[in-house]
Amino acid sequence: MANLTPFAQQTLLGVFRGLDTKLPTGMYVGLIGESPDNPEDIREVRGRGYKRQPLTLGAPVNGVCDNPGDISFGIAQGLWGRVVAIGVYDAATVGNLWLLSEMELPQTVDEGSPFKIPAGGLSISLL
Repeated sequence: MANLTPFAQQTLLGVFRGLDTKLPTGMYVGLIGESPDNPEDIREVRGRGYKRQPLTLGAPVNGVCDNPGDISFGIAQGLWGRVVAIGVYDAATVGNLWLLSEMELPQTVDEGSPFKIPAGGLSISLL
C-alpha cells in the first residue's frame, strides 16, 4: 500500500523543498466504501459503531512497514456497506487522506459483522 493521494504528494514535495510544512503526529486507518478511482470522490463508510482506528507500524524492513498487530474496527452496530479500499488519514475525524489502497477482496460489513485488518495485512512502502 503506498498510493499517495495528491494531498500527500504536494505535502511531501513541500518538505523536500524546505517549506515549513506541518506533518501529522498520528495517522488513522479508515474504510473506504466508494470506488477509489478519484481521491476527490472517495467516501468513507458510515454506520453505527464505525470509527477510524489508530495506525501503528513496525520498523521498516527492506523499505516496507506493516502493522504488527490486528487493526480491529469492532462489531458493526449497523450496516457499514461494501468496503472496497483502505485509507490512511491524519486525524481521527475529518482530516486529510494521505494513502489509499484498494482491497484485493472487497467485503460487505453488515450489522453484527466484525471487521479487522490482521497483523501484517497493511503494508506501506514508498518504493
